[in-house]
Amino acid sequence: MAEVKNAFIKSKMNKDLDSRLIPNGEYRDAKNIQVSRSQGEDVGALENILGNAVTVKGDFATDASAPNIECIGYVVDESSSFIYLFFTDYTDLYAGDVSSYSTTAKNFIYAYNILTGERTKLLQGAFLNFSTNKPIIGVNLLENLLFWTDDRNQPRKINTSIAISNGISYYNSEDKISVAKYNPYKSPNVIKEISTGVYETTMYNVSNEFLPPQSTAFVNGAVSNTATFNIDNKKEQLTLVFLWQVKV
Repeated sequence: MAEVKNAFIKSKMNKDLDSRLIPNGEYRDAKNIQVSRSQGEDVGALENILGNAVTVKGDFATDASAPNIECIGYVVDESSSFIYLFFTDYTDLYAGDVSSYSTTAKNFIYAYNILTGERTKLLQGAFLNFSTNKPIIGVNLLENLLFWTDDRNQPRKINTSIAISNGISYYNSEDKISVAKYNPYKSPNVIKEISTGVYETTMYNVSNEFLPPQSTAFVNGAVSNTATFNIDNKKEQLTLVFLWQVKV
């Protein structure tokens, strides 16, 4: 009887055809395998290899002191051997298709080092507003900037280098992680308070006759119709001409 040997020379996966129609050199499915490259009789044979290490969710639950947390998203950074994972223990029921916010929800973002097995908590707090029924699928990592969105909150981002260095102390509010920043509601102020009720400008311009609004200046000399005097705590010497108008 002729001996049939399958040599996976093509190393091609074909999920379109029925398993009975798969040609030689192709296969339908494979998991944790490698094709033998030996020169012996088993050339082209498939053999098992070590799979990915499984990190038990309970390890993160213990670190976070939240036994019921679930992982709702992750992204792998192969360049630094880190996995970034998103956890929460809150499930929003969306009553009337309206989302609700829980002040007691336990939300976390972790960085897991594949090489050392070290877990670093980057963010935690109810302000993350995660929900188990809104998985975080849209995750992108651009160099050290981690972006994510969950179709529940506005797009957010963090600097992973800063977060790993400072832990949960740095990113502690929505304002710091939101991609869309609030627009300025008033113009910049160039006035500083030097003492209670006394303000001083931080902008000096010798070509301008007047100080900016809301400034206070003190004159150290008497003022007559035409006077030259110094303004306290200022280097400039100003000459002012007062024009008096008498109404008859």
